[in-house]
Amino acid sequence: MNRQDGLVVNYLGKVINQRAGLNQSITEEQIREICRNTKLDELSLLKSSLACIVSLLEYNAKQSAKMNKAEDELRVLKGEVKLLRSQKVVSREDLRKCRMENGAVTTYRYDASKELVNYYASKGLRDEDIAKELGISESTVWRRKKEYERALHKKLGLEDYL
Repeated sequence: MNRQDGLVVNYLGKVINQRAGLNQSITEEQIREICRNTKLDELSLLKSSLACIVSLLEYNAKQSAKMNKAEDELRVLKGEVKLLRSQKVVSREDLRKCRMENGAVTTYRYDASKELVNYYASKGLRDEDIAKELGISESTVWRRKKEYERALHKKLGLEDYL
């Protein structure tokens, strides 16, 4: 937008604000007055007005998207706080499930569960082979093995020995 367009938009904004407070539309005489004051013909004024409206709509859409994202994040955080207040100890898995229930996107691949990783490991597959088979990284294979080990210790009442 050039300087002239900026002046037109500024002037239009003032006129619209004045009229909006009175719930009136702009008359043809006022349009001619705006054209005289801005030294634009009606077509150029219309183009500038449309450019202004498009800019405002784009800005509004961006702000609306930001607000929606912030509201989603707030809902997820409220769910996490509720979960943390309800239990003395909360595992990462509990937090991940809570986040998913409240609409957050997580990177946990349930098709590569700790049980499935442990099954492949018990069949003698190496971490590298398990990772290729399940489409995950070797570090994820290692983490899932540790998750399985912790769950097993918890089930057997051996948490103190981790």
